[in-house]
Amino acid sequence: MTGANAGSITTTAGVTTFTNIQTLTGGAGNDAFALNGGTVSGAVDGGGGVNSLTADNVANTWVLTGANAGTVTGIAGGFSNMANLTGGGNTDGFTLSGGSLSGTVNGGAGTNSLTGDNVANSWTVSGADSGSVTGISGGFSNVGTLNGGGNTDDFSFTGAAVLSGAVDGG
Repeated sequence: MTGANAGSITTTAGVTTFTNIQTLTGGAGNDAFALNGGTVSGAVDGGGGVNSLTADNVANTWVLTGANAGTVTGIAGGFSNMANLTGGGNTDGFTLSGGSLSGTVNGGAGTNSLTGDNVANSWTVSGADSGSVTGISGGFSNVGTLNGGGNTDDFSFTGAAVLSGAVDGG
């Protein structure tokens, strides 16, 4: 998306631009959606496949409210069927609030944070700003600050584990 309800679609047949489209739905295969200076007044549904969503280079707030579903800055109606989330080049805050991911969270560039759900969470930091947490099957990367949820949070550091930010148990 490169403008308000506008952008382009790249397929094997080439590139097609669109305008005045408020809701986007992917096909049966793997789809990649990216906000590149654009916004959507409706929703973005990845459809079938293993889909990804990349946020714009602004301060983004991500809230996961369902399985592979939630909200993010720039998409007014939220997103669904997105297994992999990537932050933009600015600050990205990811929060699990009743939601989960079958894929990964990549904070992207910038100073990024991840807040666990209000359940018993098990966090493992296994590399530089990377690791795993309850609710995100594929783990996280490029996230320097970890915040526990409103229940028990167990943090462990293994191998070359290091965070550029802080840990708050919640």
